[in-house]
Amino acid sequence: MQHIVKTPIKKTRKKLYIITGIHGNEAYLFEHLKRYLEELQLNEVEVNLILANELAAKRNVRFIDQDLNRSFNFENDSHECKLALELINIIEGDLILDLHTHTNKEHFCLVSESNVHNLTSLINKIAIKYCIIIPPELTNKTSLIENFNHAISIEVGEHNSIEGISFAKNIVKRSISFLEKSILIPEIVMPRTKFLLGKDFLLNNSKAKMVVNKNIINFSKVIKDQEISQDLIASDDFIAVLVSKEINPGKKILLKCKEIKI
Repeated sequence: MQHIVKTPIKKTRKKLYIITGIHGNEAYLFEHLKRYLEELQLNEVEVNLILANELAAKRNVRFIDQDLNRSFNFENDSHECKLALELINIIEGDLILDLHTHTNKEHFCLVSESNVHNLTSLINKIAIKYCIIIPPELTNKTSLIENFNHAISIEVGEHNSIEGISFAKNIVKRSISFLEKSILIPEIVMPRTKFLLGKDFLLNNSKAKMVVNKNIINFSKVIKDQEISQDLIASDDFIAVLVSKEINPGKKILLKCKEIKI
């Protein structure tokens, strides 16, 4: 685990932690943000940049033994459970950004149900269009965002993309501005953030690989009786997020959500 602290000249008032590489194949953000932070003039915010799963990053794999983002509040002898415990022992900040990339270009964030009201102002400041709210029963409190106060996971865009790096830098800049209560960064004119409450995961319960209908994409509205795949029909209305396209038996197809008011 690499841990770099960017300490401001003035007396620190706020502390920001930026977590990268929870999944080793997304760790390329670390070096780009390290160089970016070296260029910033920080006044009142201490920034801590962490590469969480360094071994998985070196091997360019998602994890070594198990998903680190399902290893918090969970005990076994895996490499990732040891890392989760280490992170819990070193992280104590006013804001925690857990940055990820994925296979699509959408930008969205995820917060725990217990933290969403504390983070609404930040979400509006950093101009995130969609916010997925994770209730405790979805992951049994094993994700990073459920084990720290003021923690938010942000999907910054496609793996290894210039756009994803740029969006990550902008998120960091706006988060520092938020903690400083700065007005130097102009607001982005965007539609109000849509808050989506996770209901339950839809699984591939068949014995064969499943290919999802091309019309089922992230943040699309699915209606009852709509075809999800050749052998699967929607049993109710929902908004689809975290959509996978080719799913092995027993794996997650998507997360079913409903829009709520915050």
